[in-house]
Amino acid sequence: MAGEVWQDRPIYGYDSPAVQNTYIEREAASVADFFLPHLQPGMSLLDCGCGPGALTLDLAEAVAPGQAVGIDLEPSMIERAIALATQRQVANVQFRTANICDLPFPGSSFDAIFTSAVLEHLSNPEQALREMYRVLKPGGFVGMIKTDWGEPLISPPGRSGEAVLRAV
Repeated sequence: MAGEVWQDRPIYGYDSPAVQNTYIEREAASVADFFLPHLQPGMSLLDCGCGPGALTLDLAEAVAPGQAVGIDLEPSMIERAIALATQRQVANVQFRTANICDLPFPGSSFDAIFTSAVLEHLSNPEQALREMYRVLKPGGFVGMIKTDWGEPLISPPGRSGEAVLRAV
């Protein structure tokens, strides 16, 4: 996940094992169902903010034998993604630590780009969009999911959760 950092770490507890375990259970068939029908074998794909790689691996299978790349700002997420790719034996995927606002790829590198629950955490989402456009091939497409944080649910309810809401 790229975006807001505090002492060189993503905010919101993104690097916590509980958050990583939640993200590892996601499946592209339900999260990226709008995006999957547009993917074709042989495409190159970039997943920005890939987390522990569960969605990236599903997307990589959709573009095989094409290549998929997952990037994330949090090194522990990339470690989990590499381990998951090894466990699932998905060979057409790479994972690397990188910032969505400064992508380490040449222009026109990818046929498709996916990002989920990232842009709303950025202080400059426009820069991330410019970078995604820069590395997108002509005729390529982008799939984005923006999480609606308008009605947060804190469970179990308690004073610590209420204190967090008052602070923001």
